[in-house]
Parts: sequence; structure tokens; C-alpha cells
Amino acid sequence: MWYAHQSGRRARQILADGAVLLWTALWAVAAVVAHRLITLATPHPRPAIPLLGPHMNGAL
Repeated sequence: MWYAHQSGRRARQILADGAVLLWTALWAVAAVVAHRLITLATPHPRPAIPLLGPHMNGAL
């Protein structure tokens, strides 16, 4: 990497990369939690066979 020989710049870059990774992980967790809350709050029929879904149940 271009900053491999400069320890100060390298440390700052590693911290910045870690901050971006943490920020992305927090947004991903927030998206999953929001999706889960929305799906729990909205009424929807439960399929008889959960892995196939409601449209495939009639074909069986």
C-alpha cells in the first residue's frame, strides 16, 4: 500500500478504515432491525410450508 512506509499516515488510515467498517456495520444492523420490525408490525398470512412460501402451497 502507498502508506506502508509512513507509520503516522498508516495508523490514521487504519483508524479511518476501521471507522468506515464500523459505520457500515451499524447501518447494516439498523437495516436488518428495521426490516424485522416492519415485518412483525404488518399483518401477513403465514405459509403452510415456510420455506416454499404461500404461492407454492397450492401446487403441492
